[in-house]
Amino acid sequence: MGEGSIVGLGCGITAWLACTKIRYGNLNLDNLQEYAPTLAGAAVAMFVSLFICVVMSLIKPQNYDWAGMKVISVRSSATVPTFALKCCSLQHMMCCSGQTPAL
Repeated sequence: MGEGSIVGLGCGITAWLACTKIRYGNLNLDNLQEYAPTLAGAAVAMFVSLFICVVMSLIKPQNYDWAGMKVISVRSSATVPTFALKCCSLQHMMCCSGQTPAL
C-alpha cells in the first residue's frame, strides 16, 4: 500500500514547482526557497497521500487479525535493569551515546 506516498510525492513536487512558476514567473533557487511554494508543495503531498491511503484502505482493506495483539506481553518497569532506568533519566542521555555515566 505504498501508492499514497509515491503519488503524494509526485503531486507535492509538481505543486511546489507550479506554485513557484505561477507566483514568481521563473524557477530558480531563490524562488524555490520561498515560503508559499514550499508550503503548497508540502501540504499537497501530505493531503494527497492521506486521501489516497484512506481511499485505498476503504476499497481494499487488509483485514488484519487484531487477536494477535493480545499475545504480545507488556514489560513492566520491574523487568527493566536499574542501570537503564537511571541512565534514561540523565539529562544528556550519555548512555545512548556509548559513554558510561557516573552513577
